[in-house]
Amino acid sequence: MNRWLMIMFLLMGIQINSQQSGLIMGKVTDATTKQPIPGVNVFLLGTTFGAATDDKGEYSIRNIPVGSYQLRASAIGYDPTVKTDVIINAARPAMIDFQLKESIIELGSVEVTADYFTKVPTEVNSIKTFN
Repeated sequence: MNRWLMIMFLLMGIQINSQQSGLIMGKVTDATTKQPIPGVNVFLLGTTFGAATDDKGEYSIRNIPVGSYQLRASAIGYDPTVKTDVIINAARPAMIDFQLKESIIELGSVEVTADYFTKVPTEVNSIKTFN
């Protein structure tokens, strides 16, 4: 009987440990065009958990410890967005979608000058000898 109890507690412990992580899934689209955005970085702030969206704008982050997190999505040319109070539990995946707004990246003025290759009128550029 002790043997059966020990096996039963061992199996229950394995089942409890295997259910201590969750999953986040979702899709990232452009707020204006509603088109999926590939290559968006989606990650949990303060952790090393994250993923990038595929060609369909979809992502999934697996094996996340159960708890409450902040989820951030960012891509070049778009304003980063943070979703707070994302609850991860083992019972079902968290479905979090993002709609990113385009951002304008402005650069400072550029001045083009041509003084490096200026010709000096007295300088000889090439020499040829004719026989």
